[in-house]
Amino acid sequence: MIKHNQIFATTLTMFTLLVVLTLTGCRLFSSNDTSSNLDTSNTAVNKGPIVSPIDGLPADERLLNRRPIAVMVENSPEARPQSGLSKANIVYEGITEGGITRFMAVYLQGEPSVIGPVRSARPHFIYTAEGYDAIYAHCGQSNEADRVFMSTPGLRNLDQLKGGVYASPFYREKSSKALEHTMYTSMTALREAARKLGWESEQNGLPEFVSGKMPATATLCPVVNIKFSPAFRMSYTYDEKKGGYARAQDGKPHIDRESKEQLVVKNVIIQNVADERYTLTDKNDATMKVTVVGSGTGYLLTAGQKIPIKWEKSSRTKLTKYTDEAGEPIPMQPGQTWVELVAITGTKIEFGTMATGDMAAESAPVVKKKRNKR
Repeated sequence: MIKHNQIFATTLTMFTLLVVLTLTGCRLFSSNDTSSNLDTSNTAVNKGPIVSPIDGLPADERLLNRRPIAVMVENSPEARPQSGLSKANIVYEGITEGGITRFMAVYLQGEPSVIGPVRSARPHFIYTAEGYDAIYAHCGQSNEADRVFMSTPGLRNLDQLKGGVYASPFYREKSSKALEHTMYTSMTALREAARKLGWESEQNGLPEFVSGKMPATATLCPVVNIKFSPAFRMSYTYDEKKGGYARAQDGKPHIDRESKEQLVVKNVIIQNVADERYTLTDKNDATMKVTVVGSGTGYLLTAGQKIPIKWEKSSRTKLTKYTDEAGEPIPMQPGQTWVELVAITGTKIEFGTMATGDMAAESAPVVKKKRNKR
């Protein structure tokens, strides 16, 4: 009888355990199995912050679901200090003519109230802007850029010289400077003109911001000097306290006109490109043809490190892809990037292992180019 009662008690206990397990949804032998019939309809999913596809910084989704705007900004000494560069997602610097460089600032979530001075277009900047499917804002163009516009009617060409709604975002500042150094705009005005022209978009098709691991090829390099010409010398010096590279021009800090602060950027890409003078219609034409469609090599400077990289832009409408030498994503830091379109011949680059300037020459001496006043 006692044995019978023990059997009954054991059976009752096991039955009770099975009932409890069934009601609580637990499984005896699959504690790691999360694919059971659990109701997850009310489970909160942490998707993380929404970040910009260009610079990886958190941003309001409303500012990201629109078309980028690329603005040509002058870099002549008379144009300095410039306005609005610090609020761009990415800035490209390349030669135009006469050893002079110019900037193309690309804005997605950035909304500076002043941008400029605004200057004219060049083909290599147009092709770069096409990769973003961007609205391209400028004031006039070189002869070669004019041919690009005429042969590509689908470009969103926001040229101040076209007048009417095209000119509406731009204005001249009263200044003692020459007229060509006084053209400015604002992001609010550019967005309004884009809306009127039917160029705004709720989708931009940009890929997600990607950052890879620091490769074994990375080496310490807190300083780089870039000499486009005797009058156009740039440098970036890594400042750990500021968390980026302090930019200088011709030995002086590169200052934002409105904030009066030096520009500090997270990443510097040195993109080695071929260039040559355009001589299509005028053998004396000093405007430079800079090859940005194709492939090549370069360097990424980030977090005080220098990394050899590869670049590829398969067509005008494709974004330039940057990878390390093994073809893996490069370790971009969230924040502003500056891309220096450096000629394989004619531009001198010096990398430093010390902030005091322990430099090692990297390329050929500068080739002097005739100045074009356009």
